[in-house]
Amino acid sequence: MDRVKATNDHLSQQSFDVQITDGPIRRAPDPSITHPKRIHPAMLTTSISLLNPGGSSLQSCCRGRHFMNETLWAMLTVFGLGIAYFLAAIPTGVAMHLNPWTAALCAWAGYTAIAAAMLAVGTPARKWLTKKFHISARPDPQKFLWRVWIRWGLPGLALIAPVTCGPYFAALIALMLGERPWRLLLWITLGVIPWCIFFVVLAETGSHLFQPRR
Repeated sequence: MDRVKATNDHLSQQSFDVQITDGPIRRAPDPSITHPKRIHPAMLTTSISLLNPGGSSLQSCCRGRHFMNETLWAMLTVFGLGIAYFLAAIPTGVAMHLNPWTAALCAWAGYTAIAAAMLAVGTPARKWLTKKFHISARPDPQKFLWRVWIRWGLPGLALIAPVTCGPYFAALIALMLGERPWRLLLWITLGVIPWCIFFVVLAETGSHLFQPRR
């Protein structure tokens, strides 16, 4: 009997961590077991920024590189249109989010480059182009370009070339009529500038007119 009593006393001492209630039996939490704490989002953001202090700089660098690629592509497009079709060059550059003056500069560079190319190809190539496009060296007063040439000469032809025949045909006509290459290039370069300014003013005026009011 003494052994049974001693055993019961021992079990009662070992069961101090058991709580008897009306509901299910729950054990007291073991202090040696640690539970994860809930992390506030602000603390998580701060921890990430400390682990990666250059994250914002990296994002800014990527955005800047993407912007530069888009700008370079737009400038090359406007340059090509300045060679092929000047009337569409500056409006296209503005539509591609280029600054109007930057678009005008690229269009002017392309326009001047093709005129210089016409002077650099040599006489045989110019003769071939003249035959291919059926350009006659005989003045024809019935045609608008010849009337401009007869009345105002090379400056008049260079001024209307951007919106009529383009720099290549103007260069071929002027060279066939005996104009000096350096003088021709100078007037073609100057003749397109008023049109560049005109399209820039037109683009800026249109952007102000169609800008939504706040």
